[in-house]
Amino acid sequence: MASQPEPLAITAARVVTPGGVLQNATLVTDGERILGVTQNEPPSGVTHLLFEDATLLPGFIDLHVHGGGGWRVGVDTDLLNRPDADPDPLVNMSRFMASTGVTGFQPTLSTASKEEMLATVTSVARLVGQDLPGADVLGTHLEGPYLNVARKGAQREEFIRPPDREEFLEVWQASRGTARYVTLAPELQGAAEFTEWLTGLGVFVSAGHTDARAEDMERAYAAGLQGVTHLFNAMRGLHHREPGAAGWALAHGRVWVELISDGVHVHPTAMRLALR
Repeated sequence: MASQPEPLAITAARVVTPGGVLQNATLVTDGERILGVTQNEPPSGVTHLLFEDATLLPGFIDLHVHGGGGWRVGVDTDLLNRPDADPDPLVNMSRFMASTGVTGFQPTLSTASKEEMLATVTSVARLVGQDLPGADVLGTHLEGPYLNVARKGAQREEFIRPPDREEFLEVWQASRGTARYVTLAPELQGAAEFTEWLTGLGVFVSAGHTDARAEDMERAYAAGLQGVTHLFNAMRGLHHREPGAAGWALAHGRVWVELISDGVHVHPTAMRLALR
């Protein structure tokens, strides 16, 4: 019989809450759920952890991650061949992601062959909803293969192809409905209809690796587009006569955008613009 989780109180110099950042506050749990946050003395009779110069905040959710800790998403994922490693690289990724503060993630597959797509979504599907040693696996993000070669970036050109409903349905079925996020180029022929169909399956559709104009983005949004993948990177940039994918996303206000905020992929000034 599994032991019951013990109540826990965690005090930190800063605690991030929906209402703001509290100084010298305590998070109180019953071992499974958060009961509240207080700036009073922690309750008696519970295990108390004290972090005098730390920030306590909710776990991150990473919706676009190709690997980490020496592991990557795809068929040939065991890069290190560690003798003590778990045989499933995604389980090792789960451990690594948790060490960085991530509590849930979507393994992301770059543009690949149909065979690699099928193998990857099958591997991911086996772990969705399972009790893993680290971060939860939330489903697969397929970054491609339905992208624009002109904006391919680091994607493998030989695998980029037009939207294919029959192919994706096979992938979707292999994933048991856990292929939940697709990045595509909305200006491709048939992409708007494909987006509408994906949305009907419950897939989150995001624009990326795209040369789309603002009118292409608007058409895709009407069909169900909900996000933009790594804003500014691998897409038509902002011009005052043609806003492009980036300008459309900045002005729209109802779509979600990713931003690679490492200070290399996007200039800090562009990051401030996006935040505003």
